[in-house]
Amino acid sequence: LDSIIQKLKNEQKIVIKMDIEGSEYDALLGASKTLQNCEKIFIEIHQTDEVSKEENLDRIIKKLEENNFDLEIRKKGVGVRVIGIKIKNKF
Repeated sequence: LDSIIQKLKNEQKIVIKMDIEGSEYDALLGASKTLQNCEKIFIEIHQTDEVSKEENLDRIIKKLEENNFDLEIRKKGVGVRVIGIKIKNKF
């Protein structure tokens, strides 16, 4: 994500919506700079061949919390969604 956003050279606020069938965490790993400038993020969580949906959710939550997001987790049926809003002033 960082390389794509860098090419845009856009100073606008960033909002991310992610539904990429189990590759969510890998995308976040490549989005360090983008997450610093992101205001909101919406992620649909899926299991991968390597980890369960719960493990994937746990590592995504950790990554987003490290980047100062306040999170809301919504579970409906088999679906899990993470909604993150950037915390402006973290004490």
